[in-house]
Amino acid sequence: MERLIINHFTLTKMKELFEKAERAKSLSELNVIIASDDNISNFVGEFENKYPRFDLQIESEEVRQLIETLFLNDDHTINLEREAGFTPFEKLLLAVLWKNGQIFRVRPIVKGILGHENSGSDFGIIFHQFGKSLANPNEPIIDQHVLRAFSEYGDLSKISGRKKVPRKSVFKETDRDLINAYCNWFKGILEHIPEEERNEFKYRLDKLLFAIGKKLE
Repeated sequence: MERLIINHFTLTKMKELFEKAERAKSLSELNVIIASDDNISNFVGEFENKYPRFDLQIESEEVRQLIETLFLNDDHTINLEREAGFTPFEKLLLAVLWKNGQIFRVRPIVKGILGHENSGSDFGIIFHQFGKSLANPNEPIIDQHVLRAFSEYGDLSKISGRKKVPRKSVFKETDRDLINAYCNWFKGILEHIPEEERNEFKYRLDKLLFAIGKKLE
């Protein structure tokens, strides 16, 4: 019985944090919401140990230059047979991608940066949206955790008539309606935030949603 009560309290608290963040109108208001729960606050603080924060933006023209200089193939994959070779730093990054079996993960990111509507891969939708966020600071980053939080507490009534999306860890192109609903919801919140605060607000809101989704695993 005690375990059930604890779980109910946790779910209730997560819903409360989600709804407060949804109504936040400033960075200071969002920071108060995050600080109101020690577990969430600590989680957000520890997040940067694994994912160090740095500002990164890639314009579509920069990607086109990579294609023209043969760093990328026409199908947006890495040209591993480039005659001019790679610098030691580029070799190091390629080695990490290869070791993690992610050499071809660049393709959906590139497609996102270039503004293509489809990722070109059934499992590339997360990376595709990441590419869009690199090219446009108003586009959110997505992952299984933020989508899980949105699926649990967000308004899904406009998604194919559904009111609930089952929790899961893998999202595909078939989940495009959910991803679009989440991105529209996220950008709708940003519209009410002062422009000079949006970048930081976006970063903090993403981490709060990530923490909520992580707790819902």
